[in-house]
Amino acid sequence: MKKRLFLLVALFLLVVLASCEPEVVETITYTVTFETGEGATTIDEQIIDNGGKVTEPEDPTRPGYVFSGKWMNGSFEWNFDLDIVTDDLTLVAEWLEISSSPSEIIHFIYFMDADRRRSSNVHRFHQAS
Repeated sequence: MKKRLFLLVALFLLVVLASCEPEVVETITYTVTFETGEGATTIDEQIIDNGGKVTEPEDPTRPGYVFSGKWMNGSFEWNFDLDIVTDDLTLVAEWLEISSSPSEIIHFIYFMDADRRRSSNVHRFHQAS
C-alpha cells in the first residue's frame, strides 16, 4: 500500500513538473541613434540592454566642419565610460564650423627703456581660423 501511494505521488509530481514551462525572462533593450547633421557621415544605431553602455562610434566627418569630440544628449555631454542606457535616446554630434575668413590677432610687445619707462609696439597678424 505504501509503495502504491509513493508511486502515485511520484507519478503526480513527475507529471506536474513535466508540464511546467520555464519562465521566460525578456531582456529590455533600447535603441540609441546618432544624429550627425546634414552632409555628415552616418552612424548605425545601437541596440543596448537596459543599464548597458553605448559603444563609442568612430568620429563622424562633415564638409566645412570639425567634429568637437562631443556627443550631446539634450544639453548634457554623453560620457561613454560612465553613462548607462535606461531609455531610447538620440545622441547628437557637436560640430565646430571651419571659417574661411581670416581673424586678426594682435600681439602687444612691451619694452622697458633705461629709465624703466614702458613703451609698446603693436604687431598685427592675419591668420585663418
